[in-house]
Amino acid sequence: MKNAKYLFIVLLFGLTNKMLAQESANNNTLLITKAYNQSKQAHKVLDLLDQANQELSPDLLYEKGKAYYQTGNIKEAANCFYQLNEKEPNKAALELARCYALLNKPDFACNQIEVHLKQKERLMQHQIKSDTAFRRIETNECWIALWKTDWYNKYELMYEDALYEFNNQRYEEALNIINELIQIRKTQYQAYGLKAQIYQSLGEYQLGLNTIEQAVNIRPKNAEFHAIKAQLELHLHKAAKALKSIDKALQLDNTQIDYYFIKTKALAEKDKTKQAFESINFLTEIYPETKVFVLASAIYSKANEYQMAIKAMNKCIAMEKYNHEFYKKRGDLYLTTKLYDFAIKDYTMCLDFTPYNGELFYKRGIARLALNQNNEACSDFNKAYYYQYMEAYEYLLVHCKNNNQN
Repeated sequence: MKNAKYLFIVLLFGLTNKMLAQESANNNTLLITKAYNQSKQAHKVLDLLDQANQELSPDLLYEKGKAYYQTGNIKEAANCFYQLNEKEPNKAALELARCYALLNKPDFACNQIEVHLKQKERLMQHQIKSDTAFRRIETNECWIALWKTDWYNKYELMYEDALYEFNNQRYEEALNIINELIQIRKTQYQAYGLKAQIYQSLGEYQLGLNTIEQAVNIRPKNAEFHAIKAQLELHLHKAAKALKSIDKALQLDNTQIDYYFIKTKALAEKDKTKQAFESINFLTEIYPETKVFVLASAIYSKANEYQMAIKAMNKCIAMEKYNHEFYKKRGDLYLTTKLYDFAIKDYTMCLDFTPYNGELFYKRGIARLALNQNNEACSDFNKAYYYQYMEAYEYLLVHCKNNNQN
């Protein structure tokens, strides 16, 4: 495993297609620590920041507190958030409230929640109330008294209802609420961002793009809106435009690892293979999420680096061993590289999850035919044809004249 110092040097010298070459050392470190925290690698955050020979910036102190919190060291997390609030008042009020609640200090926790609720940028009510950190103080008098105050106006509550429906994948309900909100509160710019994401989830990409462009016009310096725009443009196969949009997002905020993920996808779709290759190598080092390895496998495969593609899918399966799509993708790679026995095993595993998938029977049949397992192959071609996978018909005619079709 490459250490944090090496990764830092990689960032400084721009080995990821110079994506980060112009960034300051502080921003590079912040990007890495955010990525580590997001991918549940808190110990790496602490190791990296322990090497720092200077006082931590407020943002890095925040990430250090999050890392301690992830590891269960609540006292040290509280100490970090307390120091942060001393530097920038109330910046980590809610995070400190969580720590106080877990340390069984309900009055201190409620006080910090109230501080958070009085800020312009705050979480929605259901997000706070459903936070497991506050379970042990939910019956306390201070908690009950806290929520007797109406902290949110009716427009915020409408937005919260839409967000709740969206998070629970009830997209039509979310869209109805958000449309009503926009009708009566056209200046509520967050509503346009959520509406665009709802359209994206519904597969209505052009409508989503039209909506997010409205949001960008209202808030042109909102990095998240430019990132959403890039994702929608990728869905519409507008890779060049997506690159411009994600570059704008990165100009506004270069510490969000997901923006680099989106840029890597855009580079791959634009057939900038070398740049995408370098970029995905960087992402797999510091942000080892499943979606990253899925993208890595696709990029490596496109570059004809099939063994690397297979290794990336191995990572995916190790993280989500019941995801049948991963077995299918790896089976396809094994089939391409003529590792037929392995391909058969993966297609068989996938068929355990989706037993009526004609394409899988067809592909397993191809692998079996290559191993001269003609009877088994013809059985698979028959099943593929039975399940409406028409490409199997030619193989039945050529290779299975003595086998009856179902």
